[in-house]
Amino acid sequence: YFFYFKRDKLFNTTELAINELINFCELNNCNVYFGLARSSSFWDPRLFYENFKFSLSKYLGKHDLELIDFDQEIDHEKREYYAPKGPHHSIKGLEIISNKLISIISNANK
Repeated sequence: YFFYFKRDKLFNTTELAINELINFCELNNCNVYFGLARSSSFWDPRLFYENFKFSLSKYLGKHDLELIDFDQEIDHEKREYYAPKGPHHSIKGLEIISNKLISIISNANK
């Protein structure tokens, strides 16, 4: 199927999910983090990634939240970061993602 992704506007379901998590953490006194890991360019070349990333960052900014992205750590052109079949990350890619998240969460709790 084909759909059009408009820059500066998230899908309603994405906004709903973000708002639900923000509300949950406000009620339960927890921290919320949002991350975005790009798919591989060879398995899943999502042409709307940059627009989605921009729109997501902008929306989170309205809530004083930052988007954690992994574009500097994971080269979406290199297969070593992705599973042999399908757009999911490989063990190496997941290690990079988890290490960055652990570092961010650890530093936030100091």
